[in-house]
Amino acid sequence: NIVGRDLLSRYEFALMVASIFGGDKEKIKPTNVIGKVKRPRHAGLATSKARMLNIPIYSAIEGLKAFGQQNRNKIFEQLRMEI
Repeated sequence: NIVGRDLLSRYEFALMVASIFGGDKEKIKPTNVIGKVKRPRHAGLATSKARMLNIPIYSAIEGLKAFGQQNRNKIFEQLRMEI
């Protein structure tokens, strides 16, 4: 696995996922509650080694779109099973 080049909050990422996969963005609410484990509000990983190896680094939106195109049928099957 490798990270993208964006630094996003969980809220921003959830909105992005909803917009790409047709979710209801109105149901996604920002919160200050992080959970039982203390986590940084914004965290990221270095991608310098991947870039040195000429591994392409995509934005979050590019990665989600590619994932959606590759897995569209699987995603819809899973959503139908959960409804």
